Amino acid sequence: MLEDFGGNSLDAVIRSNNIDPIQFLKIAIQISHTLIEIHRRKITHKDIKPSNIIYNQQNGIVKITDFGISSFLDFENRVLENTDHLEGSLPYISPEQTGRMNRFVDYRTDFYSLGITFYELLTGVKPFRSNDAAELIHSHIAVLPRPPHEILKTIEPAISAIIMKLMAKKVEDRYQSAQGIKNDLEFCFKALKEKIPIKDFIPGQRDVSERFTISQKLFGREKEISQLFKSFEQICEGQMELMTVRGLPGIGKSILVQELHQPVTEKKGFFISGKFEDLQRSIPYATLLKAFQSLIHQILAQTESSIETWKHKLLKAMGSNAAVMIDHIPELEPVIGPQPAVQELPYKEAQNRFQKVFTDFIGVFASKNHPLVLFLDDVQWIDPGTLSLLRLFLNNDSLKYFLIILAYRDNETDTSHPLSLTLEDLKKKGVKIRSISPGTLDKDSISAFISES
Repeated sequence: MLEDFGGNSLDAVIRSNNIDPIQFLKIAIQISHTLIEIHRRKITHKDIKPSNIIYNQQNGIVKITDFGISSFLDFENRVLENTDHLEGSLPYISPEQTGRMNRFVDYRTDFYSLGITFYELLTGVKPFRSNDAAELIHSHIAVLPRPPHEILKTIEPAISAIIMKLMAKKVEDRYQSAQGIKNDLEFCFKALKEKIPIKDFIPGQRDVSERFTISQKLFGREKEISQLFKSFEQICEGQMELMTVRGLPGIGKSILVQELHQPVTEKKGFFISGKFEDLQRSIPYATLLKAFQSLIHQILAQTESSIETWKHKLLKAMGSNAAVMIDHIPELEPVIGPQPAVQELPYKEAQNRFQKVFTDFIGVFASKNHPLVLFLDDVQWIDPGTLSLLRLFLNNDSLKYFLIILAYRDNETDTSHPLSLTLEDLKKKGVKIRSISPGTLDKDSISAFISES
């Protein structure tokens, strides 16, 4: 339990709207000092924001509170999650904490959130303001905010530069230690206090990483990443494409594909994924449906007006057969509401109806404004039903703005494997298939990785 030391949250300081640069620096230096101690204990807070920072104006003491989602790990692997299940507070969350940057979450996530907190404390406004979760995530990943000194002319550009460095999209471009932040803040405080002009200030020159951090960049995969991005660019122009990523287990197929998260988010697209399991081959569509369930969760996190728009589009596309998709994706009902039951049909006809409705359903989301990427992993274990559906999608000329990526172990898919037979048949029918086969890293790539870490 936090002892009561007579302070108020920074929210109250922000609401008072009367903080000057000197007072800001005093508070910011104390916050940085507190964060130094937190990180020294190998703790990543993951929810730095004004309401979690208590400041006593009388004695200048600062305390950071609410360690409910903090971590003792050096890093965590964040995967793409439902926006309503993200850890942290969306207006302050770091790009990597959204799960859409293909980067681990480490202590530097706190620096991004700290930057937003400083921004709000100094200017009185958040850098990104929206009630739409998807819009906020897009802003954190792809939008550069106005520098604070452009909002208020009284703000020293050097302080503005510190805040902008804290809010860098890539962790490598942020400060690498809380001590480095404190050093720069103290430099600015001394200069302002003594009325010394700050010239040619470069943030981070007093920053030295206190930890050995393994680089999260992908090395030796430039060609493969370029091919992935090219395929995505093609579907953004209205095409539909299939890409296969094949190789041995552990070669890096999945993490390579995850590099698409950022460009997809920048285009306000959807990236959904599913992973097949050997023991679930007897359950038709399980992995595919799970991927689209995550898409519906993303829709449900949007504003009411956005959800209403999706509702009209979906009902128009699926018509009287909307209940078919609710039966397979129950999460859809809160979007489109309860739907009348469909007529019972013989098995074959029911399958045809399901496949048509599913295709119409996908067509709603795969659009010019929201290109859709479907990534299916470990496809060597794909079930026959899903394979049949994928064949149907790829032979359907009405589907556009849609990229399907299949990753699989080529040592487990010989020429007689159902996947191999399907791909060969699709080629004969004129379906364009791009293929990536990542190999082992060469010496130069390994050396670059070591030098970057």
